[in-house]
Amino acid sequence: MISIRRGAIAGLVAGLAFAFAQGVLRLVGVSLPSELVADRVLPHVPVFQFLQLLGLMGGAVAAKQQALVGGFFGSVAAGVVLGGIYALLLRRPALARHPMRTLLIALVVVWVGTVVALWPVLPASYLGLSPVPAAAATAVGFLLEFAIYVAVLHLTLRRTSPRPAATAETDETRRRLMLGMVAGVFAIGTAGMAAFLYKNSALGYDGMTYDGPVQPLTPTEGFYTVTKNLIDPAVFQPAWRLEVMGKVAHTNIYRLSDLTSLPNCTTQETTLECISNGVGRGLISNAAWHGVSLRTLLEAAGPMPGAASITFRAVDGYVHTASLETAMADGTFLAWLMNGRPLPDRHGYPLRLLVPSAYGEVSVKWLTQIEVVDQAESGYYETQGWQPRFVQTMSRIDSPKKGRVVKAGSTVQLQGIAYAADRGISQVEVSTDGGSTWTPAKITYGKPMTWSVWQAEWTSAQAGTALLKVRARDGKGELQAETARGFAPAGATGLHMVQVTVAP
Repeated sequence: MISIRRGAIAGLVAGLAFAFAQGVLRLVGVSLPSELVADRVLPHVPVFQFLQLLGLMGGAVAAKQQALVGGFFGSVAAGVVLGGIYALLLRRPALARHPMRTLLIALVVVWVGTVVALWPVLPASYLGLSPVPAAAATAVGFLLEFAIYVAVLHLTLRRTSPRPAATAETDETRRRLMLGMVAGVFAIGTAGMAAFLYKNSALGYDGMTYDGPVQPLTPTEGFYTVTKNLIDPAVFQPAWRLEVMGKVAHTNIYRLSDLTSLPNCTTQETTLECISNGVGRGLISNAAWHGVSLRTLLEAAGPMPGAASITFRAVDGYVHTASLETAMADGTFLAWLMNGRPLPDRHGYPLRLLVPSAYGEVSVKWLTQIEVVDQAESGYYETQGWQPRFVQTMSRIDSPKKGRVVKAGSTVQLQGIAYAADRGISQVEVSTDGGSTWTPAKITYGKPMTWSVWQAEWTSAQAGTALLKVRARDGKGELQAETARGFAPAGATGLHMVQVTVAP
């Protein structure tokens, strides 16, 4: 009879083997179980509960750290528990007579259950496969991981089974040594794999802001970055394809070389802002993007009568839907160059969508499929309750910074940015007395789909403190909302203000 202790020890070795296998498969683009579970569950957590959960975990980056490290530890812990449960099951004579058959049945049941439970998110492939082959690769990858666990569990139990009394002591010592060596190899391999993935994860740049200095185009390396992923895709471009499908007359599949060879490629400047950008914060940047209008590809496919929306799918399993009207708009764009160079991995290589009328979450990165549909599918974040389709007018003071000391009678340069998505900015005003009076600022840069850079001069009249404020009007003449509101669920509102000290 197998003791629970022995089963748990065998489960530990098998769990380490499973954890190592999932790390190796992650290198070739197969999602970690923890990634797919998060993608399956988190979109259904209401936005305010989601933010509260992140707060309890120490913030978004801390939560991802815990998920990445915890995923490996959790796999090992689950292996120990399952090993103990297996030992208990083998106390039943009917199962004990056929232990391998019991394991194989359990393998199939667990694998099928996992595939069914995670079916909607299986198409994620961080290597860049299209949805159908990606789902197949993920399912096969999980089968391999589970099979490794079962094989190692079975072999470990078999090698540690009791021997005749004459050689029991010698065999026990040898078995313990071998078991320790095997467990050590898997433990070192798993720790090394986890460390490698951690080093190459998105944790070092997720939530990175761009806070200046103010300039029309943001340097690519400084462009703000937000991602849902623990580890962003590193797309193997030869395996990548863009599919335009659904309710269309012609399904078209493009390689990157096909897109770059299109005759009407162009460059457009577009600003992106995260819906989580707070008043005065830096989750906003502007770049020059090179590519082709989405309308070009949709017209080539020929949307059929009844087509109403476009569903966009990314290689990391991210999904978002836009109306057909938005998709056909002039500024809606597919880009493969950013500031004159190929998109960095973190910004969507090899292809990303740009939707200038909405917050950044709509501008899908690592795009692999465009499906014309007659009924909209809720996007990844919209399922939580986010409302990204209208961008609140914002403005920000970048200089002077809060707490700066200026000399009375001196002239101070005020500068910053304002943004209202594709509506543009028609006017920026500044106040140096806390909002009692307002003076127009000069807009030095601004295009229809970009932020506007503004500047003004202020001569401080007397010593004390001064409260500087800024507000903007969009291209339709609508004044920026002054009422302060947090960014969830539809973007922050309120005026940015900076208090400075005026020295005698």
